[in-house]
Amino acid sequence: MTDEAGRKPLNPPASSESPVTSRPNQEPVHLMITGSRWGIRIVIHTLFKLGFAPVDAWSKPQQIPHSSRLMSVMTKYIQKPKGAGESDASKQGGRP
Repeated sequence: MTDEAGRKPLNPPASSESPVTSRPNQEPVHLMITGSRWGIRIVIHTLFKLGFAPVDAWSKPQQIPHSSRLMSVMTKYIQKPKGAGESDASKQGGRP
């Protein structure tokens, strides 16, 4: 299946909005880099050199629909501090 410009649509990775049960004290944070293939590659390699994430943790660059730009995504799991079981919205009385 392609869009009107002949590009294949993105197939987003299967994910759930709730934290993964095998990582109860960690929270998933989703990151996205957009730009040219070269720019994305430079940022990914720079983040790797800084110890942020391995290069293979990022998806292959995919075209953003209706755009000439590409994107690459990854999920980073961060350690929750003690007592951080509530979401920010619930701490503010339900407002985002």
